[in-house]
Amino acid sequence: MDLITTTLPIFESGYVIGELTVHVRPAFDQAFSNPFMASDVVFEDSQGDRHGFNDSSKREVLAAIRRDQPLVWAEIEAAAHPSLAA
Repeated sequence: MDLITTTLPIFESGYVIGELTVHVRPAFDQAFSNPFMASDVVFEDSQGDRHGFNDSSKREVLAAIRRDQPLVWAEIEAAAHPSLAA
């Protein structure tokens, strides 16, 4: 399954101070309370290396994408669980 890449703004004191490049390999597993937590979610540092998020950060990142980037979220849903795509 392909990675879906997006950028999220980084805020400090209400100001955008940078962007975080995030890669999501969508997955859907009903064993999780949030089935999308089965997805691999990583960020890219300034050297291009990728690092995973802990579960609470992954939950926040997925919530931010769902809230702020509905088109990207729809792509994640469609890739993770084709029957959810509407």
